[in-house]
Amino acid sequence: FDNTKATFGDGVDLQIYHTGSDSRIIHTTTGDFKIRGNSLKLETTDGQEYVRCTYDADVKLFYDNVVKFVTTADGYRCDDNVKGTFGSSADLQIYHDGSTNIIDAATSNAISFRRGGSEQFFIGNAEFKGGDDKKIKLGTGDDLQIFHNGSQSMIIDAGTGGLTIDTNLFRVNNAADVEMLLQATENGAVELYYDNSKKFETTSSGAKCSGTLS
Repeated sequence: FDNTKATFGDGVDLQIYHTGSDSRIIHTTTGDFKIRGNSLKLETTDGQEYVRCTYDADVKLFYDNVVKFVTTADGYRCDDNVKGTFGSSADLQIYHDGSTNIIDAATSNAISFRRGGSEQFFIGNAEFKGGDDKKIKLGTGDDLQIFHNGSQSMIIDAGTGGLTIDTNLFRVNNAADVEMLLQATENGAVELYYDNSKKFETTSSGAKCSGTLS
């Protein structure tokens, strides 16, 4: 009958009964509640799985009868396109889509990397921050280095070969981006400026100077 309990233990420590709406197994004392078996499954009434535990193997967690999370010998695994989501609106998503590893700031255009929770050193898709003499190094032998040394911004080609910049138009402006210092145009002139005024340029036949050449 409803609410009629099967009880076990001197202190009625284990109770099994039906309330009229819910079926309940209640462990009322201290100590552990244990279910033993080499294979353990929790299923719906029509056989769809919630959890599967296998002796000396993995634990699988399901959603709508599809495996979403599996423990392994060295940690855990999620299948392709199974997302680890963080934030009340799934703001951050981490997953593998079958070919690419993805960190997706789904509701923002920035991902912040911090040291110790407060010291920010990288903001994805916005800016890169590093202290003085902290270098971006590229190449097997750190051949290309980009950094600020505290007083000057540096681009160093430290390996063999040279530093090549490929572009249709190369322009160097002042720090405020209001004065041109140098410009080189594909299939055209190389131009040199003084106080934003062009003073020298190459031409198809040689070179041309504006003003006095001394």
